[in-house]
Amino acid sequence: MKPKRKTDYTNREAYKYYKDSSENPVTPNQFGTIIREVNKKIMQKVFEGFIFVLPVRLGFLSITEATNEAIFNKDGSIDYRKSKLSQDFGATNKLWKEKPELKGKVRLYHENTHTEGVRYKFQWNRLGCITTHLKKYRCQIARQNRINFNNFIKEHPNTMYYE
Repeated sequence: MKPKRKTDYTNREAYKYYKDSSENPVTPNQFGTIIREVNKKIMQKVFEGFIFVLPVRLGFLSITEATNEAIFNKDGSIDYRKSKLSQDFGATNKLWKEKPELKGKVRLYHENTHTEGVRYKFQWNRLGCITTHLKKYRCQIARQNRINFNNFIKEHPNTMYYE
């Protein structure tokens, strides 16, 4: 079995690099606080509909919106593989426990009534990137940021995003 390659870097590794290349480094706690505050301000602007331009021509970070679209088969059932619907796994599993005969046949989907059927997602747009092998890079938004965005969209439902 091949050894697993580490591809993600943590704040601890970023601090080590910073400390080795700085003449007067701050403490690790100060470094972590600075990173958290900067990231929080960046995400707040992205929540507000701004596009954040990543440094060193690494692309753009934004939020896009898409409407829920159900695509139906010829028999009238939803083709969940082609549809742009988000399955509600909690409600579906609950239904399957209550009615085992429906297991694998019926799926329940999020209706997103609080956003009038619109779904939002974070998008890293790589247009204009000068980095090679872009498929090997990923942008994973922290769960707390997704929760914060959900709260933001409930408080500010009229914020405009790109489609």
